[in-house]
Amino acid sequence: MNLLFMRPDDVDIISNTVKGQLFDGDGWVEVITEIPLVIDSNPPCFRKKYQSIIEHLRKHSNFTYDGKGSLNKHTLLERLKQDERFSYLVIPSIKSDDFEDIIEFLDHHEAIVLKPIYSDRGRGVYKLFKEDDSYVLSYLVKDRHFNKKELEDYFNEFIKGRNYVCQKYISSRTKQGDPFDCRIHVQKDGKGRWIVVKNYIRIGIGQKVISNVNQGGGISDLVPFLKANYDDQWKEINREIKKLAKTLPDKIESLKGTPTMALGFDVAISKSGELYLFESNGAPAIKTVLSKTSQLRVQYYQYMLNNITDKNLLKEVNKVHSKTLEKHIGYEVEKIKRLENRIAVLENEREFYKEEYSKMKESSSWKLTVPVRKIGSLKKKFGKNK
Repeated sequence: MNLLFMRPDDVDIISNTVKGQLFDGDGWVEVITEIPLVIDSNPPCFRKKYQSIIEHLRKHSNFTYDGKGSLNKHTLLERLKQDERFSYLVIPSIKSDDFEDIIEFLDHHEAIVLKPIYSDRGRGVYKLFKEDDSYVLSYLVKDRHFNKKELEDYFNEFIKGRNYVCQKYISSRTKQGDPFDCRIHVQKDGKGRWIVVKNYIRIGIGQKVISNVNQGGGISDLVPFLKANYDDQWKEINREIKKLAKTLPDKIESLKGTPTMALGFDVAISKSGELYLFESNGAPAIKTVLSKTSQLRVQYYQYMLNNITDKNLLKEVNKVHSKTLEKHIGYEVEKIKRLENRIAVLENEREFYKEEYSKMKESSSWKLTVPVRKIGSLKKKFGKNK
């Protein structure tokens, strides 16, 4: 198995080749080679500017992850709501650019969260709640207080028209008050099966809204964390998380409808132990699980290559059969053409002899020899009767 590093801009659609860096065991060597059979892709490769290149690669290669069919946060939760097996995971939410809709939604909940449908690493996520006569908007580590008019002005300037979804705030916090979530990281193995890489806790130390470690925070193993924060409930919560890790990947992949090698689920755990799905990530960060995920990746690459090789072999066999059939058909066509030519020649000869025969019958020599030909006929007749 060869390892080639490439970017979308390195693909030459005309020659069906790619310019990339090939790892030869000692280092990286620049090469121009055929498009690989398997490409371990990531979401940025599926940006609109690369659309024509990606379409070409879909025809000539196989992605470990295909961005086509990916569901945004709101759509995913709406689809899961329709399945009774997973509807309990769905957080009440609305999608609206109307400020009054947001305020009305807040009136029904203690606090709400405003987040971009297409957010990256927790950026742009706000928590909104009321405190006496003011509204408190939390972002990262800061709280800002607004009256209603000030909040509306802020909403119109920084949130409206930017594709936000509004959700009920789920208090998924440690006993110390820090926000956290449970990351369920699953990946396919050498047999194409979903394997749990790791279930672990991400804690947003000192943060107001999110637990994304990229914004400052830490991680913890699941079981010690549950024991420390959920007392007698920890076993049941752990069982539910394990169950979810086994059942949700197939559901997400079926909704997406395109290849996915790895998934990361961000799950909130309320104070009373209920689970809620924050979001699903088709290209989860691997820093905290680098060793195991690397091993699984290599196994899955080989799995894909084995299956693709079989498919390619079948294609080659079909090509050979097609060529043989085409050759046989070509031979038969040529044979038919030769017969048609021969028939045409014979028809021309028949017409020639018919014409010559007619000319001969009209000739004087033919007429003079009539008595002789009649005597010859009589001789043949009497000879048969003897």
